Amino acid sequence: MIDACSRRCAIAVVATMCGLLAAGCGPRTTSSANAAPRGAAAGVVAHVEIDPAPAALERLRSRRIRVDDPVYHVSKEYEGYDVGDVIDALLGPDVRVGANVDVVFVCSDGYRARLPIANIRDGGVLAARDTSVPLDVRWQPLRQGREYMLPAPYYLVWPPRRNPAIEYPWPYRVVALELARPEQKVQTGDPAVSRGEDLFRQYCARCHAVNLQGGTLGPELNVPLNVTEYWNAETLKKLIHDPALVRASSKMPASTQLNGADVDAIVAYLTFMKGNKIRVN
Repeated sequence: MIDACSRRCAIAVVATMCGLLAAGCGPRTTSSANAAPRGAAAGVVAHVEIDPAPAALERLRSRRIRVDDPVYHVSKEYEGYDVGDVIDALLGPDVRVGANVDVVFVCSDGYRARLPIANIRDGGVLAARDTSVPLDVRWQPLRQGREYMLPAPYYLVWPPRRNPAIEYPWPYRVVALELARPEQKVQTGDPAVSRGEDLFRQYCARCHAVNLQGGTLGPELNVPLNVTEYWNAETLKKLIHDPALVRASSKMPASTQLNGADVDAIVAYLTFMKGNKIRVN
């Protein structure tokens, strides 16, 4: 399966589960906040396009930030907008810390990174350029597998001294922002399934969807067929643990963040969801 922030498998703190297949979606073009667009992920209550940049975004005061970049693996300085100010300007200043919603960063390749609204004002910057390259160039190319790409149009970065208890996403190629209701956990008395669901959301859901909830960089894993209906469990575990054991020249590295029990739990969750499919027209 494909994890996300770094589409080459995982950005910094979230790295794993990348691989079954790759899918993509292109940037959209509307620039004002609206109700969720047709075809949006389940639970979305508001959606705003930021490519091209809406006027309200360009009116914000820019700031510079130096970060320990987990994608380029060096210290870098970026210029952009305080992400809290961006949310206020584009989704409304009434969206405050106490609201029971997540902010979703939608990327042009289908990656979707979530962050609770309570942590949106922890110092992050929606970067519009890398200050180490000329202004007309804006970005240093980033190697992704055997190819190079740019983080444009926006890359969410975080300062070094942020809350260590929070897992902050570092999505790049951000083209839209959404507000979404927090996902509800499945009802189960099996602790392995519950643990697997937590791990899936942490490492996999930014690229993969289950019942159409999650990213679209990788394939939907439950409807119309559950992944365990076309992959046997042992091969699926090998794929999650180390894709090179299943596919030659895989762009995904080994999932060092997950031990054997973690992988077993993720497969238990996916197997459980085979009996909990939504209806797809």
